[in-house]
Amino acid sequence: MRINRLFSTAIAVCLSVFAQAQVVSVSESFDATAFAPAGWDIKADLGNQNIWVRRTNGTNGTQAVCNTHSGAGLARFTSRTATAGTTQLLITPVVDYSNRGSNAANFSLWMFRDSLLATNPDSLCIYVNTTDTLSASAVKLGTIARNRSVSLPDTQSVNGWYQYTFAVPASFNTGTNYFILEGHAETQTAGSGANIFVDDINYDTYPVVCSGTP
Repeated sequence: MRINRLFSTAIAVCLSVFAQAQVVSVSESFDATAFAPAGWDIKADLGNQNIWVRRTNGTNGTQAVCNTHSGAGLARFTSRTATAGTTQLLITPVVDYSNRGSNAANFSLWMFRDSLLATNPDSLCIYVNTTDTLSASAVKLGTIARNRSVSLPDTQSVNGWYQYTFAVPASFNTGTNYFILEGHAETQTAGSGANIFVDDINYDTYPVVCSGTP
């Protein structure tokens, strides 16, 4: 009898917890030397020629542009040396929204906005999708221009790190989702552009917090 009561209590607690969506915040600051970070992916992966790389500060060639926003590293999209129209994807690990319900979910990052080469509108597009590709089901959350005078999504008066937060549509509510960062290089002559720097990515997940048999 006592075992049955304990079992019933465990079931009740599990169902109570399951009914309440529990948000889990995930952060990535690119501090570890391995890149892409564990669980992340780069597409198309070009090996040593990847445009997405990890660096310990922000530079254009030998010119220092910025320090990291925090910690030991940042992610750099090397648009300085890429020709116009070049893109590459940096993709998060799978994001679980299976217990999201009607709750809000957000994705945020810090990006360095500078005053270099306003005629080269290098930019970063952020998508969410149920696959780790830019298929037809991908939804663009927003675009951020590297140059601070380009109004995407805003303009800034001084060079610096700025945080941007995007709401994830309620239709993304399954256990398999990905955020995709698509860097766009718009330098007309390779080697004469400027790089994009990203740091301190954060996003919400809503995993199932209780499952199986107690």
